[in-house]
Amino acid sequence: MRGGWGTVRQTGIVVLAAFLTVSCDGSTGPSSFEPGPLGTVTVLRGESVRIRSLLAMTGAPSLGVAARRGVELAVRDVGTVLGRGVDLGDPVDSACSPDGGRAGAGEIVGDPQVVGVIGTSCSAAAVAASPVISRAGFAMIAPSTTSPLLT
Repeated sequence: MRGGWGTVRQTGIVVLAAFLTVSCDGSTGPSSFEPGPLGTVTVLRGESVRIRSLLAMTGAPSLGVAARRGVELAVRDVGTVLGRGVDLGDPVDSACSPDGGRAGAGEIVGDPQVVGVIGTSCSAAAVAASPVISRAGFAMIAPSTTSPLLT
């Protein structure tokens, strides 16, 4: 049975690959792509893709510390994707609470260059953050939530 950092690293790599696959294309010129009603984020060749994390970095279950480390390891392992680096910025702390999840989600969706959200790392924050993130047109990949309200 595998566990520990190997599992965290694998989760981080899968999450990172999912975001980068839908965030970047390999073209250098204009395309016939038409933005949907939620708009688009353009990441030019040579610029970094901005992905933010909403994780429980403080509070009773600080599950986000290990999740964040897994994401950092994945970014280090993968490096650039289609000529673009990855900008993780600082993690937004949900404190594993509904208020923290809601506030953190608001902070993340307020950044027009963000293309994806990793987190939350606990269900209490995820239930509150999910509507904010969904209304903004983002998908949220949560590595460790378990609430039936989220499935």
